[in-house]
Amino acid sequence: MSRITTGQMTLFLLRYAEVGLKSERIRSRFIGRMIENIEYSFLSSGSECIVTNDRGRIFVMTDDSEIGRKVISHTFGVVSFSEVVETAPEMESIVAEASLFASKHIREGTTFAIRARRSGGQKFTSQDVARA
Repeated sequence: MSRITTGQMTLFLLRYAEVGLKSERIRSRFIGRMIENIEYSFLSSGSECIVTNDRGRIFVMTDDSEIGRKVISHTFGVVSFSEVVETAPEMESIVAEASLFASKHIREGTTFAIRARRSGGQKFTSQDVARA
């Protein structure tokens, strides 16, 4: 695992398919190999990354989002990935980050959907986040 020292950080959430159906022993081995492949591909591309496996979720943090998208999209076993933003678990912080993201990525007059999911014990529901 590399240490990242400069630049704006981009965080990706990776999803895998059939690996999740394997036994615990085989799944652990496959995910470990997938992480090694990701780290090696980043190093081969001249970039750095930090890969974490947190309860079945693989996160990749990098300071080069373009190389990150290319490496992750060509990694065997990864079926999809999303760029994510980490924020405090408070409604105001979530709304502020979502508004900033929307202002950069959504054009005037277009429509979009929000599919919110919670983790933890917040005092608001996923529907509250989607409506805000």
